[in-house]
Amino acid sequence: MIHVYHNNSWTPLAGKKIYHNGSWITLRAADKIYAGGVWHDLEPVPLCLTAQAANSTVSIEWIDDTGESTPLASLYYRTASTPSWTAYTLDTVIPLASVGDWVEFKNTSNVLSSLDNHYHFVLTGQIAASGNIMSMIAYGRLYNRTFLSLFAGNSALVAAPELPATRLDVGCYANMFAGTSITTAPALPATEMANLCYGSMFESCPYLTSVSIHANALKTTCCYYMCKNCSSINSVTVDFSSWNDNDHATDHWLDGVSSSGTFTCPSALPDIRDVNHIPSGWTVVRT
Repeated sequence: MIHVYHNNSWTPLAGKKIYHNGSWITLRAADKIYAGGVWHDLEPVPLCLTAQAANSTVSIEWIDDTGESTPLASLYYRTASTPSWTAYTLDTVIPLASVGDWVEFKNTSNVLSSLDNHYHFVLTGQIAASGNIMSMIAYGRLYNRTFLSLFAGNSALVAAPELPATRLDVGCYANMFAGTSITTAPALPATEMANLCYGSMFESCPYLTSVSIHANALKTTCCYYMCKNCSSINSVTVDFSSWNDNDHATDHWLDGVSSSGTFTCPSALPDIRDVNHIPSGWTVVRT
């Protein structure tokens, strides 16, 4: 959600007025704003979880690793039967009785997780995620460990939502989809990484077949264990031209993937064959 700073506070632009061509126009949530060479949604399409099997369920829990924190976000949800946004109470189970039933979520707070504590979806049945994950962070900017382990361990998850952020932060997607049943990795449009940003992001996703990374340089532990034990991965595309072994950027990132596959990369990237670089037995395609 796009906000503007006014009178010493941040306020969402959606619903506000702008003066254009001699008249005041009310901005709608569906409108866009042009900034930094990119069109941005004023309010992102909400994260949506849709049942792919009857009698699926969705709930959200708060994982408190310190025993000293309280949940940080202001979560809201809506369904086809309750179309108005309703405050979500943690651990409330939302039933999706029929195939196609859905629930959408948004967060009106600018925080979601902290360094040691985080929200975690608990899914049963078979669930496909869609929409924009940024509806879960009100001000539309990632910070340290924003989506840490958000869907981790949910074998019921078969599709990931959109991850459109182009600016990452430390550990923002760490362990996010580990142990899920997604078959297609979400697009990762960020051209600059952050430390641990993709660490264990897809670890142990047995049905995932390909991953593409558009960042042009590696940061400390940025792809650490990223696709470890993703046994079906047979296609990886990267845009970076050098490894960063001193900072363990890609330690074990392709350990346990398919024994054959295609690795597409810039011509300058050194051809090093092991689980920390390019898998042995894979074909290299230079761009």
